[in-house]
Amino acid sequence: MHAHDPVSTRLSYVLCVWTLGIAVALGAPDPTAPSSATPASEADPMGSAAPVTAAEALRQGNAHLVKNELDEAVRRLTQAIRLDPKNPEAYASRAHAWAEKQEYDRAVADCTQALELDPKNARALAIRGYAKAGKQEFVSAVADCTEAVRLAPGNADVRLFRALVYLEQEDYDHAIADATETIRLNASAADAWEARCRGHLGKGDVDRALADATRAIQLDPQFAAAFLDRGMAYYLKGELPAAIADYSKAATLAPDDPEVYLNRGLAHHDSGDPDRAIEDYTRAIRLAPKFAEPYCRRGLSYHAKRDYDRAIADYSEAIRLAPKYDEAFLSRGLAYLVKKDLERAWADCNEAVRLNPKNPEALHSRALVRHHQGAIDAAIADYTEAIRLDPAYIDAYQHRAQAYQQKGDQARAAADTAKAKELEAGRARNSPERGS
Repeated sequence: MHAHDPVSTRLSYVLCVWTLGIAVALGAPDPTAPSSATPASEADPMGSAAPVTAAEALRQGNAHLVKNELDEAVRRLTQAIRLDPKNPEAYASRAHAWAEKQEYDRAVADCTQALELDPKNARALAIRGYAKAGKQEFVSAVADCTEAVRLAPGNADVRLFRALVYLEQEDYDHAIADATETIRLNASAADAWEARCRGHLGKGDVDRALADATRAIQLDPQFAAAFLDRGMAYYLKGELPAAIADYSKAATLAPDDPEVYLNRGLAHHDSGDPDRAIEDYTRAIRLAPKFAEPYCRRGLSYHAKRDYDRAIADYSEAIRLAPKYDEAFLSRGLAYLVKKDLERAWADCNEAVRLNPKNPEALHSRALVRHHQGAIDAAIADYTEAIRLDPAYIDAYQHRAQAYQQKGDQARAAADTAKAKELEAGRARNSPERGS
């Protein structure tokens, strides 16, 4: 739930789907209920009929909120508050709109006002918890949502709010538990199945994630986030055509979600189609120009096409946007290495190791640069540390074998070569061909 994090787009999408359920279940007027026509003489400057009562303004505000028309929702709900400043539901609904707009301070303020009017308003507590999670205030966010659950233990939507907060702080076990309880309370809630799917994805339980995403899609065939999640599950299983199909469906349903294109780009890249990957990354960049990852991923696809200058330009932009992005430094360092710019390659790979000293790929990349510089002992030290961190790192064994050969240590070179072959044979036996 960061300003430029595409994941927040998914979370907003999920919450938008069930705003109506929360509002009705916890006492807000049903925004789909029929209402009497508003006299034309009351028309506002924007050309739509202006509600003449606070209840009508609240009804229309909630209707806009359900449709994710956030600016209009805020305008109508502000009108409802002006007409009836003592209605906590108007503040809670406007808070929800502010939270979806990622204006978390305003959301917290409105929820706090709602709670001053009604200290037991579970909806306001849950929304405030969601907004606090957006501010990375996770302890307080969970506390608010937990109090909301205590006040309304049988309300599935409040329970789901807490699951979403747990997901945001990557507490997958608690997120799964809350999503499971939400499903028990309301088995037809597609968003609860989708939330539990994300919990399983976070824990690496791909088969359960796939089953939950499929169930969410069965319940709501227009649920973009569920298609995105299922695409991720297929991707992790190596089923790339199925992943691309689900990402494409998600793109049709949510064409403005940059994460859809980022993930489809990854699948195209791994399928050996860097041109389509570049198209998807470029679209993600247009939608989220301040998000660093699509630049880094596009750089990798340019790298695969041996267009190293464009790759370096994209890695550099990713670093500008995210100065501690170790993968971008590592990738740019390797591009410089290919161009035989060893000084810049060393600087970038060394920075990647400094930023993430437990990344075996960063150590292996720095070792390669040292190897090319002729610093054989230093290269062996980095290869050895990479192997310590990842004992199944085939390339590190192979390159360390070459370094030992250069030193004339044939016994160690032979041992590393044998180990690399053993690991390759094991990988061939245990890993189906990606995309099959």
